[in-house]
Amino acid sequence: MKISRFLVVLALFTVIGAVAFVWFSKQSRGRALFADTGSTDQKSDDVIDAYKQLEKAVRTGDGKLYLSIQSQKKLAARGPAQAPDGNWLPADPSVRYAVLGVRRRDDLAAVLGKITDSSGGAPQYYLVKFMKENSSWKVADDLIGEQPMDASVLYAAVPPEDGSFIRAGSPWGQLPDAATNPRFTASGIKWNLRATRDESFFYIRFEARMPLPAPDTELSKSDSTPQAPDSMVIKTGAGKQFGLQVADNPTTRATFGEDGRATSNRFFMQYSFSIRNAAHEDLFSEGTGNSIAPLISVERQFVTVKIPLKCLGIDSTDSTIEISEANSIAKILPYRVDRFSNLKMH
Repeated sequence: MKISRFLVVLALFTVIGAVAFVWFSKQSRGRALFADTGSTDQKSDDVIDAYKQLEKAVRTGDGKLYLSIQSQKKLAARGPAQAPDGNWLPADPSVRYAVLGVRRRDDLAAVLGKITDSSGGAPQYYLVKFMKENSSWKVADDLIGEQPMDASVLYAAVPPEDGSFIRAGSPWGQLPDAATNPRFTASGIKWNLRATRDESFFYIRFEARMPLPAPDTELSKSDSTPQAPDSMVIKTGAGKQFGLQVADNPTTRATFGEDGRATSNRFFMQYSFSIRNAAHEDLFSEGTGNSIAPLISVERQFVTVKIPLKCLGIDSTDSTIEISEANSIAKILPYRVDRFSNLKMH
């Protein structure tokens, strides 16, 4: 199938060792993909034009054009193995890149599309994250999958502006810790959490008992990775339910010799989180390897996750949000997540 051959070629441009954002939605959902996903005050024609340049490159087999649309960081991550000429990309005039949704904020943008060709095979769903580089839109990251993607991927790819909690300096120390189950000793509880929300995001900070390796820390083969927090459940006042899973993701990066061949592998620490709906279908995930608008950060013993409210289909007026462990015998008791504006700070 021509699309399948194209996927093999496109894989050459995946950032080596980066944590891929999964962002698949299962085909069984069978609902409209996007509604009101774009910014109302900024035109997206130039973003769509950049996306269509990718289509032109594949239709004409113009490898140089395809590379010219990639960001410098994405190009550098390919390593020296890529041939310098533009003849590596097979031409397929039947390929079509449809646009299913666009979102733009300032110098960030994302396009969700559908790739088809004349082979009659199943379409591919394509999410492209763009960033401005030298006043032009460049591909910062991308993902192709066989299943339709949920509308939430665009809000995760291009998050809203910082909310009042971040503007106030993220005063985590003034938020209460979650209560712990008295059935467990302190040494048996590896993580605790605090959480709040504002007009833009739902913020969760997990605290480990000891410092964590920082993202991009190189690991030796003998290093043990930290145990991730237990799976969590997010429940909203509107009756919606989501699963949250934080994970540690050691990644592999190859080193290359002068001939362009891989000579060895090195291991680096990364972290990620994923969101699922009540049917246990993946909505999106995010990793510390993301270079633009990251939604997860790790510092000292803290893992901080911020989820755009629109990714959960809620807004700041939702009366109740609760986060709890998915385990039947929880170490952390259910935590009511209050709005930051309603908290009494000391």
